[in-house]
Amino acid sequence: MSKSAMPGRNVTMQDVADHAGVSMKSVSRVVNNEPSVSKKLRVKVEASIAELNFKPNVHARYMAKARSNLIGFPLPALSASFFSHILDTALELCKGTPYNILTYPMRRDDYHSTESITGVLEQMRVSSNIEAILLPPPFSSDVKVTQWLEDNNVPFACVGQISEVKSLIHTTTNIESGMYDATQYVIDAGHCRIGYISGPEHLLPVAERKRGFLRALESNGIKPDPALILKGDFQFPKALVSAKTLLTLPERPTAIICSNDITAFAVLQVANQMGIKVPEDLSVTGFDDIPEADMSMVPLTTVRQPVEEMTLIAVQTLLSYLQTGEVVKYESMCTNHLVIRRSVAPVN
Repeated sequence: MSKSAMPGRNVTMQDVADHAGVSMKSVSRVVNNEPSVSKKLRVKVEASIAELNFKPNVHARYMAKARSNLIGFPLPALSASFFSHILDTALELCKGTPYNILTYPMRRDDYHSTESITGVLEQMRVSSNIEAILLPPPFSSDVKVTQWLEDNNVPFACVGQISEVKSLIHTTTNIESGMYDATQYVIDAGHCRIGYISGPEHLLPVAERKRGFLRALESNGIKPDPALILKGDFQFPKALVSAKTLLTLPERPTAIICSNDITAFAVLQVANQMGIKVPEDLSVTGFDDIPEADMSMVPLTTVRQPVEEMTLIAVQTLLSYLQTGEVVKYESMCTNHLVIRRSVAPVN
């Protein structure tokens, strides 16, 4: 193809892309002199630009170069305290830099499919001209979501990524091990009839928590009882129903392991309403160690996720990339800790 083959009109960026056999996004990256473009791609596109005598639109280039200095943060409709901690840490780290965080509240329906999540991310990218994404759990563990970001050349960093396919910049933690430790602590207190309330099990981090619970039972020769293992959604209303279901069984559990702290608070409330004393008659554990865990009616034994550490590393690395253009693969494994308070006691 040559310019003479297209009489009567100007050569477009799409013409260059077709000629070079690359995407229009790749041509745009070369035209805008983005630092992450490979030498091979740059040579290929520049050769097509020269052959077609392509003249970039100066105004369009200016608009493309206009920087928003915004990092998008899709805010899940799950535990408000947990994600607020991530957001507060990220905002603090952006102080003194040109960058700021733009939040986009997600509905629960938004993360039931990859298409819904990527649709929201695309809306953030187009409508707000965000320069990067800070991806919290559970989205950070969805391989299709991270692949979409890579395919669309959106810089991003993952907080709490639980996946065999690791992103360029990510922090992670051993969730299964954390839940195993919490369950083992309860078993060591003499409990063997143990209930479990899960979260949305299509989410990989939730499945990891359940796997840790089941592994601890198996390690101690305790056969899981399906009647004691209930599905939840991390939300207080459904957790109230699950707690009542377990605590009204003819032979109720002596301990309940919860997949997040909000669920544990619901168990504490139902137990209190039924006159069941915690921890004398019922032991309860949570997961996350949100600030309210130490202020509940019975201070909650729970697993602390290193949220601040994971966020700090992810955001600092992402900011460095945005400011220097240097692509650095960064992985950090952060450690969970069992926080022992007053909600677990030896079985009567």
